[in-house]
Amino acid sequence: MATAAQTLTGRLTPNQLSETVEFRQLTPKQQLWLATYTQRFIDTGVFDPVAASVTAYDCGSAEVARVTGYKTLANAKVTLALNRFFGDSPETSFLKLVERALYSHKISPSRIAALKLYSDLKGWTAGALASPVQEAETPEPVVPVGCRPILKDGVTVAYLKPDDTRVNL
Repeated sequence: MATAAQTLTGRLTPNQLSETVEFRQLTPKQQLWLATYTQRFIDTGVFDPVAASVTAYDCGSAEVARVTGYKTLANAKVTLALNRFFGDSPETSFLKLVERALYSHKISPSRIAALKLYSDLKGWTAGALASPVQEAETPEPVVPVGCRPILKDGVTVAYLKPDDTRVNL
């Protein structure tokens, strides 16, 4: 369990967290779990996934609550919302999710495609994160030996044969 000393100083309040897109994308039970988890941390200085699970889910035993708590912590949507609680920007939170996916042994091509699509839709792949797209170079047209090139704006567009017949390129 993490303690107060391990947190970032720029974290969100529970009200600010509940207004984030990441929090609103959680199921009602996940929202209750995360609200309990973060509020308990604020109150006690300790993160307790078991107590949050008992509050949000119908756990029949302490073992079920423990397993549910750690499964909930492993959920990508919950992780994104929790990163926002710690004050991460949406971009930083997403990068943490991508990093976590990279280290997963279960990453699939469809998961990679979904992450890329999400990043593209958010506009995060433009600029430094995007791989540069190189323009295909147009090869200079070949003018046969003995012919004269005809240039337009510095580009060869045609040539004249020795008999002054024009050949457009």
